[in-house]
Parts: sequence; C-alpha cells; structure tokens
Amino acid sequence: MKKFIFVLAAAIATIMFFNSYSSAMEMAPTGWGKDFSDAVSQGDAYFVKCEYARALESYEHAEELAPHAAQASYKIALTMYRWGNDIQARREDLWPLAIKKVERTLYLDPTFADAVFLLGVLRYRMGDFKSAVQIYKSISEIRQGDPDLYMDIAVAAWRAGDMKLSSAALERARALTPSSTRLHSIAREIFSSR
Repeated sequence: MKKFIFVLAAAIATIMFFNSYSSAMEMAPTGWGKDFSDAVSQGDAYFVKCEYARALESYEHAEELAPHAAQASYKIALTMYRWGNDIQARREDLWPLAIKKVERTLYLDPTFADAVFLLGVLRYRMGDFKSAVQIYKSISEIRQGDPDLYMDIAVAAWRAGDMKLSSAALERARALTPSSTRLHSIAREIFSSR
C-alpha cells in the first residue's frame, strides 16, 4: 500500500508539473524575455528525462532571471521532491529544501493550488500528517469533486490518528467514485488496522 501511495503521489506530481507549465508561460510578464522561457523549457526537458540536477540548474537560472516568478520556485520544489523520491535513501534531505521553495512559491502567489497540494504531499512524506491533513482540507474547498484528494485526506488523517476524519473522507470519496479500486484498497488498509 505504501508503494502504491508513493507511485500515485509521483504520478500526480508529474501531472501537476505539466499542467502548470502552460499557465507559467501565460503568467510570465513580457519583460522577462525569451531567456526565462528557454530556461524553464530546458528544465522541463531535463525533468522529463529524470535528470534532476540539470533540471534544478535550469530552473534556478530561470528564478535568477525572474526572482518574483512563483512558477520557477514551484518547479524547483517539485524537482527536489521528485529527486528525493527517486533516490530516497540518499536524497531525502531535499524535501526540507523543497518545502522552503514551495513556501516561497506560496509567498509569491498564495493562490497557486498545485503548490499548496505539493506542500501537503511533502509534509505527508516527511511524516507531518497533521499538517498534511490541514493542507489537504484547505484544498478540498477548491477541489470539492476530487475523490483522490479525499482519499489523500483519509490516509493522512488515519496516519495522524484521526479515525473520525479518515472515515468521513473515505465516505466523501466513496460518494464521488464508488467503484474506485484505490478507494477500496485504502479502506481495507485503514479498517484492518483498527
């Protein structure tokens, strides 16, 4: 189950990464010029190939070119998270750095929903389940129809020891997607641990 959650979190992070790219280019002020776009595009190319050190260099260059670009900070945080996941035993130290970058992203743009979700994932992965629950709950106000988010709330609440919230989140997810195999797997694990 832990491996399943890890793979799912990585897949969600990758999807968020690519969904956020086009919005970054739309949000970029025209004064940033082509160098910012080139640095981000180059970073994206490295990210896709799992060349995280090079992706970080490119995104950090983009951040130097546009220090107030929330998107550059977010991509740095996401890259650090993925790098920490891929070689967890050696690079878990990247997660606290990723948290700092995603917090900077949210300072620059408090409405950046993907960054809020990434912060929740990072807090969860670092074992701060109560913070993860609070972060996921704040997102649930925006993404009310997302059953996967309610499943994430259920797992984080369960890990934090809040069975009442965990059960409520599972019920909400079940109402949204009753035949989900992920939902049934999570419910089995949670309720078998009682």
